[in-house]
Amino acid sequence: MSTTDHTLDPESAHLFVVHGRLEAVYYDAAIIPTDNAFSIRPQWDDVTGKSKAEPTDWSTKKWGVIVEAGPPVLAVSVGGASPSSIENILSRLERCLEWVRDHVTAGLDRQHPIVVLPVIGIDGGGHGDYRGHVIKALVSALRKHVVTYAIDIVLVAKELSVYSAVQWARRMDDVPLPSNLEGFAVGLGSRARTGELALLLGAGVSAAAGLPSWDELLHSLDGKTEKDTLLSPTDRADLIQKDDPEHFQDLVCKQIGTATTPSLLHALLASLACREVVTTNYDLLYETAAGAAGRPPQVLPWSPVQADRPWLLKLHGDIKHPDSIVLTRRHMVTYDAKNRPSTALFESLLLTRHLLIVGTSMTDDNVLRMLHEVSEYRKVFVEGDKPTVVGTVLDTDLQKERTALWDGELAWCPLRVDANDKLNYRKLELLLDRIAFHASNDSSWLLDERFADLLDPADQERAARARELARNLGADTTWEPLRDALRELGVCDTTQR
Repeated sequence: MSTTDHTLDPESAHLFVVHGRLEAVYYDAAIIPTDNAFSIRPQWDDVTGKSKAEPTDWSTKKWGVIVEAGPPVLAVSVGGASPSSIENILSRLERCLEWVRDHVTAGLDRQHPIVVLPVIGIDGGGHGDYRGHVIKALVSALRKHVVTYAIDIVLVAKELSVYSAVQWARRMDDVPLPSNLEGFAVGLGSRARTGELALLLGAGVSAAAGLPSWDELLHSLDGKTEKDTLLSPTDRADLIQKDDPEHFQDLVCKQIGTATTPSLLHALLASLACREVVTTNYDLLYETAAGAAGRPPQVLPWSPVQADRPWLLKLHGDIKHPDSIVLTRRHMVTYDAKNRPSTALFESLLLTRHLLIVGTSMTDDNVLRMLHEVSEYRKVFVEGDKPTVVGTVLDTDLQKERTALWDGELAWCPLRVDANDKLNYRKLELLLDRIAFHASNDSSWLLDERFADLLDPADQERAARARELARNLGADTTWEPLRDALRELGVCDTTQR
C-alpha cells in the first residue's frame, strides 16, 4: 500500500464506498449498467421506475439519460467480455459524469451533487471473471473524476465480497484524513472490525436526510410558540400536546414519515456492520440502510432478539408505533417506569461496548441520565482510580464545555473548528467513510481467482497455491475444517464454476 504525503480536503469532492443498494442511498443522479441492446435488468426497477426510455442516440453512444423526472438516471453500456473493453466502459462512464456536472445541482444544501452507481460490469456485464481488474480500474478512474467534475460519487456494492474488495482497492494510493481525525478513524475502525463498537444515533443523522431537528419539529407542530421561547424543548412539546393530546403523537409520526430514503450518513453507518445500535430517532432510515446491506436488524422492543441478527433499540419510539413516541417532559419523567428494560439494555452496552455517538447534541435528558447512572455504577464497582472511557462523540456542534464535562468518560472528536465552520457535517461523512474503510475485514474475495488482479504477483502466487491445496484435499473428513476455512476465503467461488 502506498500512501501519499497529503490529506483529504473536506471542501473537495470525494469517492465514498458503501455496502447496500442504490435505491437505499440519497442521490442527485444515478448511473446504472445495461448492455448494448439496452436491456435493463429488473433489479434496477426501484431506481428507474416505469418511466425509463431508451435515448435516441443509444446505438452510437451507448450511454444516456433514461429518466429525466425527479433525480435523473443515466445508463451506460457495459457490453464486452474482455479486460481491454473496460477502457470503453470507463470512457462512457466519464461522459455520464460530464453530463451530471453540466445539468445537475446538489440537493439538501450539499456543496457537491451526489452520484450513485454500482460496481459496473461484474454482474452480467461480461466481466465477471475479471472482477479484480474491473474494480481496480474503476476505483482509479472515479478517484480522478471526483476531482475533475467536482461530484461526490458513492460506489455502492451489494455483495459483501465486492464491497470488501473495493475497500482493499482503495488502499492503493490511499489518502488519509488529517492526523487528528485519521487517528480516530483507525481506532474506531479497529473497534468495529473486532465487534467492540456499538452505535448511538441522534437526530443529526436523520437531519442529513432532510428531516427536521428537534426544534424544527416542534415549530412545525405549533407555529404559535416562538423558537426563542424560554421553555425547554420537552416543555414546549408538553404545551403543544395539551392543545391536541389525542393526535399529538400521530402528528409527530406524520412529520417524520416524510423521509423514506436513507442519507449517505445512514449508508456509511450501516456499512460499519455493528451488531448493536441504539437510536433516539423515530424514523425507519437506519434499518432501511442496514437491510440494504443484507443485515436487517431486529427492531427493539417490538421484535425478539435473535442470535444471528443485529438489533436496533428505538429508545424514544418508532413511527410504526405512534403511542411509543417520547418527546414531552411528561414522557421523559415517566420513561424509566414504562421502559426500564430498554434502559437496562442501553446501560449494558455502556458497560460492554465502546459507544460511537453520532448526530446528538448530548442534551437528551434520558440519555444523559443513563450515562450518569453507569458512571456512578463504575465508580462503585470498577477497580482503578481513573474513569473509563465508554464511548466517542463525533461532535459537529463545537461543544467545548461538554468536552470538559465528560472528560475521561467520553472521548471527544471535534469536527467543527469555530462558529463559522460550515464543513462540520462534511467532515462527519469523510470520517465515517474512513472508519468504514478501516473496519472492513471480510476476506471472502481473497482466494477467489476473479479478484486476483487486486493482489501483487507474489500474493497471486500464494493464492494459486492455496486453491491448488483445496483441490488436493479430497473428501476426507479430517480436512473439513481446512476446506471450510478456504471456502470462507473465496476458494468455493472458483472451484464451483
